[in-house]
Amino acid sequence: MMRAPAFLTGDRGGIMPLLLSPLAADYAAATARRMRRPGWQAPVPVICCGNATAGGAGKTTVAPDIGQRLAHRG
Repeated sequence: MMRAPAFLTGDRGGIMPLLLSPLAADYAAATARRMRRPGWQAPVPVICCGNATAGGAGKTTVAPDIGQRLAHRG
């Protein structure tokens, strides 16, 4: 099982957490600004059938199935 690096959990982290904390604060502030912006709205209905997983998640087989089901419903 994978574990987080010691410097992230505070175990024997030494100076690394102190050096990374200003970067973490900047990243959090930038993310908060981005999340406050209004999102883009598609001009047509959109159905998402997966995320950006690279292969093996079943998106290729799910997409046509969803399309057929929606076509049958009109």
